[in-house]
Amino acid sequence: MIRERSLVLKSLPILAAAIAVSGCLSFGSYYGPETVPPGSTEVGTGTVLAYVPEAGNEDPSIVPLETAFLVRHGITENADLGARAWALPQALPAGEVGFWGFYGDARYRLYDGPVMVTGAVGASAMRVDLVTIFGVYPSLLVGTESLYGGTRLMYATGRADEVDAADQQPLFTDPAIGLVAGASVGRRFMVRPEVSFYLFPGAEEVFIAPAVSFHYRFGDG
Repeated sequence: MIRERSLVLKSLPILAAAIAVSGCLSFGSYYGPETVPPGSTEVGTGTVLAYVPEAGNEDPSIVPLETAFLVRHGITENADLGARAWALPQALPAGEVGFWGFYGDARYRLYDGPVMVTGAVGASAMRVDLVTIFGVYPSLLVGTESLYGGTRLMYATGRADEVDAADQQPLFTDPAIGLVAGASVGRRFMVRPEVSFYLFPGAEEVFIAPAVSFHYRFGDG
């Protein structure tokens, strides 16, 4: 745990850029292009990790970034709604940095066949210390029930609490582009491993975020 804290602290500039630019900060997709059947509800939990590159004499490592609680409900044959709450695992010393957030999205399956195409629009609100951040981002997933990939465009804006409202300016309004690849195993109880690659404006490196989530579906679907 001490080594993990040291690695994260040494990599705070990278993580801070990811936090600032992504806005939603829920880095996991957690779902493939298959929508939840109408009347069915899917609940689950997921964890996103952060690949921390070599820092000083430390070797590259993977540390916890996000723990999320997920729910999704099928509305029609091709549409569902989802929500999640997430928090930062206790990987940093108390008082260094912390955040929590809530996220919701609507998904629609644009093409239903052996290879499905699903579009989504999500929005989020989160806290990073004294900063409130709002994010809006569309995504597009393509694939089968078992394998999928896609892209996520994330756009965020944030404001600090300690600044007078009349003097506030957005802290950041930069987009980030993400690519995701994942798999889904199971029908009622599902395991979904995935990995995302995020490119931030002005960054020389790609931010890598592997993830895994576990889901259970209630209903006839």
